Amino acid sequence: MDNFGPKQPAEEYYVRFDYSNILVGTAFTGEIASATAVSKNLTSGVDESDTMIGDIEVNATSVDVEVKAGTDGVRYKITCLATTLIGEVFELDAKLLIREI
Repeated sequence: MDNFGPKQPAEEYYVRFDYSNILVGTAFTGEIASATAVSKNLTSGVDESDTMIGDIEVNATSVDVEVKAGTDGVRYKITCLATTLIGEVFELDAKLLIREI
């Protein structure tokens, strides 16, 4: 699992989930067609996707997810699900710490 951040609560920027190594190891080495992302507060277990996840940009072998907001001192798990053109689904997770500096 990757680690992003730390991120300050007011910052909004994109993080990249890179699927290139995963796609090469499959029977189909095609492109990503769509993606979704969710954010879970690892302290409370609450899904905070509505406030933490912004736009999602799909590239051929990666997904850029806009992260925003967050509570100071809390670590979040960001999960990105990418679906290829033929329907294969791959999941990557990363942790993001929010820290007011």
